[in-house]
Amino acid sequence: MKYWNASVLILVAGLVFFSAVRGGAQQVTRAQLARALQQCEQDLDASKRQILKLQQALKASDRVMERYQAASDSLIANLKQQLAVQNSVSSLLKLNADTLQAMVNDYGKKLNEINRLYIKELKKQTRPWFLTLNGLKGLIYGLLLGGIIGGVMAM
Repeated sequence: MKYWNASVLILVAGLVFFSAVRGGAQQVTRAQLARALQQCEQDLDASKRQILKLQQALKASDRVMERYQAASDSLIANLKQQLAVQNSVSSLLKLNADTLQAMVNDYGKKLNEINRLYIKELKKQTRPWFLTLNGLKGLIYGLLLGGIIGGVMAM
């Protein structure tokens, strides 16, 4: 503040000198100098008050910026956490989808095997009786028994 007072005094002296030079032969009285000095001091006080107001506004702005920065940091941390959870859920869903696909493929293979066995069994059942293993055995036993009985009767 000492520099301000010195600057103001230099300003006042400059104004007085400028007024004296401009006015030519006008003489500046002590009362005029005192009034000019008083006006400069009032201007200086008003400037000091304005500076204090600006400093307070700057401090308030700094507090607002700190709160804004804290809120932004919190938001970023929350978004990162949500992204991590979303990635975890996504990987679990992919794992579940892969598991379900494997189950569907396995079920499809089992159904195909059942269909193949069912068709095979149907083909067995639709053969004529004499083409099946039991039918051939029965035919041979029947022929043998018939031959034996026929041979015994022919005797």
